[in-house]
This record gives sequence, C-alpha cells and structure tokens, in this order.
Amino acid sequence: MMSNMEMRVDIGMMQTAGANFSLSGQRMPLSRAEKNKVYTVVKISGKDDTKKHLSDLGFVEGEQLQVTSVLGGNIIVTVKGVKVALGEELAKRVTVSE
Repeated sequence: MMSNMEMRVDIGMMQTAGANFSLSGQRMPLSRAEKNKVYTVVKISGKDDTKKHLSDLGFVEGEQLQVTSVLGGNIIVTVKGVKVALGEELAKRVTVSE
C-alpha cells in the first residue's frame, strides 16, 4: 500500500508526463450546485421517461450548464444557452461535476 506522499508524487508524475488526469471533478446532484459556477453533466438517473424529459430539456452527459438562481426550491439553470427551471426532485436526478 502506498503512503499519501507516494500517491501525491505518482499523481504529479502523471500530470507532468502529459496524462489526461483530473482531481477537480467532485460529483454532486444538481440540487446542491452553487450559483454562478459552471458544471458538466456527468449522469442522468431515474426512470426512462424522466431521463427522456431531461434530455429533451438539454441535460445530456457532457453538456455544460450554469446555475443562475435558486428560488423557492426551484433551480434556474442555463443549459445550451436556454434558461430552464427544475424542481428540486428533478434536479436531484442530474449529477454534475466541476
């Protein structure tokens, strides 16, 4: 087993060697995302009709979005240049990363 110091050195070497590697992508439900930050959609969960509905609104894996405001449990998001309002329960179905 590697120590924390050894792991940091290995990660640093991977980054130096040009490896495509990132530690910044903490995943969270969209309902917990911060206002004005840009996120990338990582996963859509739920039943098929829920996934289709979110996809139709522009929430697809790899798409970038930004939370513009949170009002009374509704989350206003800009995705594909369009503002979309989602209720908290639906926003929990969208997993994003920074």
